[in-house]
Amino acid sequence: MGKLTHTVMYQAVATGAGRPRPAGRIGVLAVALCVSAAPSWAATFYVRAGGNDAQNGRSPATAFASIRRAASLAGGGDTVVVGPGRYTEGSLTPVGNGRPGEVMRFVADRDGSRTGDAAGDVTVDASGFEFGFRISSRPWVIVNGFTVMNAMEEGVAVKSGSHHSVVANCIILSNVGRGVWVRDSPSVIVFNNLIYANGGTGIDFGGEGDGSSGGVALGNTVYGNGLDGIRAEGLVASRRVTVAQNVIAQNLGRGINVKELSVPGFVGQWNLNIDGYGSEANKSAFDFTGSPLLVDPTGPDQVLGGFGRSDDDFHLRQILAGQTEQSSAVDGSPFSARWLALTHSSTETDGAPDTAQADLGFHYGNETDLVSPFKKGVAHKVAQLRQRALSCQKLGSRGTSRCVNSLARLRHQCGSLAEKLCG
Repeated sequence: MGKLTHTVMYQAVATGAGRPRPAGRIGVLAVALCVSAAPSWAATFYVRAGGNDAQNGRSPATAFASIRRAASLAGGGDTVVVGPGRYTEGSLTPVGNGRPGEVMRFVADRDGSRTGDAAGDVTVDASGFEFGFRISSRPWVIVNGFTVMNAMEEGVAVKSGSHHSVVANCIILSNVGRGVWVRDSPSVIVFNNLIYANGGTGIDFGGEGDGSSGGVALGNTVYGNGLDGIRAEGLVASRRVTVAQNVIAQNLGRGINVKELSVPGFVGQWNLNIDGYGSEANKSAFDFTGSPLLVDPTGPDQVLGGFGRSDDDFHLRQILAGQTEQSSAVDGSPFSARWLALTHSSTETDGAPDTAQADLGFHYGNETDLVSPFKKGVAHKVAQLRQRALSCQKLGSRGTSRCVNSLARLRHQCGSLAEKLCG
């Protein structure tokens, strides 16, 4: 692999007055991001590269030209659908809150099926702006499928009580600060993102007030960032953080770093982490080591991120896809791809879907946000994940006694490393 050359850029701001809307259900138990059918008054706003902010944004034919304009009208239950293209804007946040059952969504229409545009990336180029997305004091917001780059600080900031929000299926790169910063916002999920070549930490849970307890970093690829890969801060406690099934490599700090105040309830398992563990973090029994065997992160131009990003390839090397090596991240999860709603996405260069045990790390082409597909709500899914991870950690700490029971059973429960641990 050639020398990594980081290209970092810059970012922006937006506000707006929204329309009146019915009162939401406040004070609902913080159980699940339980997404019901959109209420009858909910709106869908469309944004297209060839749109016009003087239009009403309510159909592809009358789409807005800027995400900022749509965000200035959107709140609980609403969806902003953005067509392929480059949008030079930043600090994007909805004018209203989401609520349980009335989640607010920013959705990148990468295949053009909803806007009628040709397929392509939906890029927020935040050059000159502070953030790409700035979800501040706006709970229950989902950001799904965007490429976010060049912010002067964070690519995506979820802060100041924006609890139960989700960042999913995004490519977040070449921002001056962190890739994803979760600050004083509990129960935020960071799912299936490619986060690389940012100047700071890849994914950071922390804060100065209430902390960001209950955060989840699941199935991300976090590569070549300027500080840690994934971190739970220690200025105030961010308890019960879950870090699972991530691929973490070539970050300049530690791969997983957990500060003392955030240790209670921390769960990490099934990560392929070659960057080590910092502060109070320790390698879990079923964490992977060794190269992740990514196809070609810097691409032929040997430049990581920036405007040359189009040749950066983070697929996993796999025999079935024609490579001569097999990444240990392939089938690395004890959970099925179906269980994680990843069956329409791929880690293979040939685009074959992940249909068996889920591969670790970022899946190209995924659209599900870990929230919408599950009838029992995502909190139930996260609880199952944590319970399995804790059970496997106990089994892994028992030495040879962990292998007294059936190896097949241990593999089913804890994943493909069972053979190596019992060998």
